[in-house]
Amino acid sequence: MRLSTVGTELGLIAGLKAGEAEAWRELCQAYGEALYLYAYHRTGDAAAADDIRQETLLAAVEGIGGYRGEVPLFGWLCGIARHKVADERRRRARQSLPVEAAWHAGDPLPDELWERAERHAAVVEALWSLPEDYRRALVARYVEGMGVESVAARLNRSYKATESLLARARESLLRRLKEEGGK
Repeated sequence: MRLSTVGTELGLIAGLKAGEAEAWRELCQAYGEALYLYAYHRTGDAAAADDIRQETLLAAVEGIGGYRGEVPLFGWLCGIARHKVADERRRRARQSLPVEAAWHAGDPLPDELWERAERHAAVVEALWSLPEDYRRALVARYVEGMGVESVAARLNRSYKATESLLARARESLLRRLKEEGGK
């Protein structure tokens, strides 16, 4: 995530608390995509993920006065998004058929689907908490399926430097996932 106009996360937070429109735009630009991916991996529904992203950003701006900086801003945003996802699940549950009526032999059980969605969401959250160069390298290599040589060209690095970057990025991602799993 790049904070181009405001410059730093602290500057962004100060701008949001002051009600600056540019800080709002910066928040949306810096975190909108990550929040969408986070919500999508939790819901599996593009429209719901988009709604959750928007609701999360609005709730963040309304509640920024209560942000104390105890966790990184993205972690705080994910906490808001978690609540929005839970709201969406409750809404869906009220509108859907009983699980027994919708389940067919051979389909994953609802608990398995929930677990899978939680795992995906944890990976997205951990990925977006990494430094930008780590995240860009991992996304290019493992999400987009690019070879190391192509990742190196995209990042304007040598092949060896890219291999090293990918190794450090993987270690950092795994460490974050283990830390989150222990909580």
